[in-house]
Amino acid sequence: VILVDDCSSDGTGELARELADRFGGLALTVVTPGEPEPGWTGKLWALRHGIALARLHKPDFLLLTDADIAHEPDSLRDLVAAAGTEGPDGFDLVSQMA
Repeated sequence: VILVDDCSSDGTGELARELADRFGGLALTVVTPGEPEPGWTGKLWALRHGIALARLHKPDFLLLTDADIAHEPDSLRDLVAAAGTEGPDGFDLVSQMA
């Protein structure tokens, strides 16, 4: 899991580290890319850094989410199953935000 802490004031990065330490079994990397360069917004700057770091590990899938999004317990398993044996190529899921 790569968590990009884009200088949030709610302590998300530190809380994630504490939970990973307490419960174990989770490989967690927390990065803070700092202030965005000119022309970038905070969210896109954070995504850029997280995706670049994730690609170094050549993952089969990327899940881009926010700390305030609540996922159902089996949602990731269901998404991977929905991609089927074809793998992730051409498979996108976009949430509908109200």
